[in-house]
Amino acid sequence: RLDGCDIALIGKWVWVTGDTKANRAALKAAGLWWHEKRVAWYWKPYTERTKFNSHASLDDLAETYGCKTWSTHAAPISVA
Repeated sequence: RLDGCDIALIGKWVWVTGDTKANRAALKAAGLWWHEKRVAWYWKPYTERTKFNSHASLDDLAETYGCKTWSTHAAPISVA
């Protein structure tokens, strides 16, 4: 369980934000990678080619590719 984390499925990519520092070891062990510009952990299918604009925000990507979110917070997260 990733307490304090927000999980978003944007297109075919999984993005994890929130209190990821406390969950760093679990995220890394699960095969996720750190994206420094978006300040989030992510996972993508091995066969998925990188088509995302590296300057786009997670909100921009969610608007373009669609988004489904899960949260361990009581309040909603910012990704649309």
